[in-house]
Amino acid sequence: MTSASSKPPRRSSQAVEGARRVRDEAIASVGVGILITDPHQPDNPIIYVNPAFERMTGYAAAEALGRNCRFLQGAGTDPSAVAEIRQALKEERDLRTELLNYRKDGSSFWNELTISPLRDAKGRVTHYVGIINDRTERKRVEQHLQQGEKLAALGTLLSGVAHELNNPLFIISGYAQLAREKINQGRYDDLKGDLETIREAAQRASTAVNRFLGIGSRAEARRELCRVDDLVKQALDLLSNDFVIHQVTVRTQFDPALPSILADSQDLSQVFLNLFTNASQAMAEAHGRGTLSVSATLIQDQGGPWVEVRVSDDGPGIAPEHLPRIFDPFYTTKPLGRRTGLGLTISQRIVTELGGILTCKSVVGQGTSLIVRLPIAQHSLAVVGEKPGAPMMLVVEPDLELQADIGSYLERQGYCVTRAGSGLVAVRSLERARYDVLLMDAMLPDITGEEFARRAVAMQPWLAGRTIVLAGKENVPDLQRFLKETGSTVVCKPFSWQVLGQRVRETLLGGSAAPGSPSGVAK
Repeated sequence: MTSASSKPPRRSSQAVEGARRVRDEAIASVGVGILITDPHQPDNPIIYVNPAFERMTGYAAAEALGRNCRFLQGAGTDPSAVAEIRQALKEERDLRTELLNYRKDGSSFWNELTISPLRDAKGRVTHYVGIINDRTERKRVEQHLQQGEKLAALGTLLSGVAHELNNPLFIISGYAQLAREKINQGRYDDLKGDLETIREAAQRASTAVNRFLGIGSRAEARRELCRVDDLVKQALDLLSNDFVIHQVTVRTQFDPALPSILADSQDLSQVFLNLFTNASQAMAEAHGRGTLSVSATLIQDQGGPWVEVRVSDDGPGIAPEHLPRIFDPFYTTKPLGRRTGLGLTISQRIVTELGGILTCKSVVGQGTSLIVRLPIAQHSLAVVGEKPGAPMMLVVEPDLELQADIGSYLERQGYCVTRAGSGLVAVRSLERARYDVLLMDAMLPDITGEEFARRAVAMQPWLAGRTIVLAGKENVPDLQRFLKETGSTVVCKPFSWQVLGQRVRETLLGGSAAPGSPSGVAK
């Protein structure tokens, strides 16, 4: 006989209501559109949409409720995608597809649609949940990057295109033979899927030919000073919705004092997008979820100083016999009929052109790590103690967005910039390099502004006349004595780039230069 104490405690009605409220608020606050339909009503109407759906489509909830989802379709919507949705609903199964939808104002957007059935305790479908993810911006960026692609060697390209043509031709031949056998047997109802597969394979072959014809038309890449950590963050942000849908947790670790590199930012962004997308897809296909770990650090070996970006997943891993060929054009371990591409081949080519190295480490059952090593810009060598270059700026700003904006502006002016988000991190930078100008926020998260400023001057005395304090007002009580003693200046927020640039130039001209530095005019 079971005692009363062994029974699970009953939740109070208040607790149940509170849990429901939290659930409803969570659904309402997510960034992807969510809708719920009722298949037991005529025409499977929408019975719920969240605020993100309203923002994404322009339709208020009252305008969407009671209607079938097809009202979002239009002239440009692919009928095959619509047929795919209908078939999934008919078979009561999950579906993920992409189709062109239309907003209330008539504008179109690319919708990555995920449909999942809700079932009761007996396994019967009660509702369908649809998740709408606007992929328009990503498609635009992908198209922009694709226009900038070029391959290094024509011979490699020819070999790769031949391989990519062989795959769809094999599919066309095989399914044509299968279709002929079905016709001979009178199985006409089964032909639709075979013909669709043949059509897709033909399209793949056409795409491969067009890609080949377009090679070589790209202008010379424009190289500029880039912050690798900024490009990594931008690529992660671009894929953030994909990570949510694939249940991928992203963990990042960035060295706070990374030097700049010289690269085409579009090309390098494409490398990171390729690596992150491959990792996300591998984990989603293997486990339905995963953890993506991304780090950007400064390393030193016999080859010199490098910025290293490491992209690691906990997916299925790559078998040892496949590892030597993963960078070959169009090489794939996926079954016939699955899409292949030049992602890793292009990524390796871009990294190699930058003087860098792209390598892969993988253990079956544990995951894969792709490691990108890029040489730092020549004038940034002073950061790791090699030799002096352009005027060196240390920017200490806890607001990461403002820190990135200031750093990017100064780099465009030709300065070499090191960034830090706290006083103690900046102290470590001061231990490694000599700086011409210190730009610091008056309010730091770990130590007072005056304590940090005095430590900086104690370590590099010439900064006494070369410190610019960024503050919300001219009167900074905690730094008044330091400002008075050193003659340092305050730039009030918000400031214009013209004002900041002028103040930096005045500081360089007015203060004593760092020993060994070519910048500034000594008093």
